[in-house]
Amino acid sequence: MDNNNAPKTYVEAIAELEGIITSLQDPDCDIDTMVAKTRRGAFLLKFCRSRLTTVSQELDTILDDIRETPEQD
Repeated sequence: MDNNNAPKTYVEAIAELEGIITSLQDPDCDIDTMVAKTRRGAFLLKFCRSRLTTVSQELDTILDDIRETPEQD
């Protein structure tokens, strides 16, 4: 699993994380696969957190702009 292969979207990352969680719950998941998937999951979690932070900042900026724009009659 390539941890440097970032997903294109937040939704893609979440879907991959859900798949990882499902596969880790499989009692036949061997220890080497478990480590690799856990590492990939950590990478995806960081990606999602970063994306959420970025989106939150963008939304704050947009909302600030709206609040600062005087209402037109």
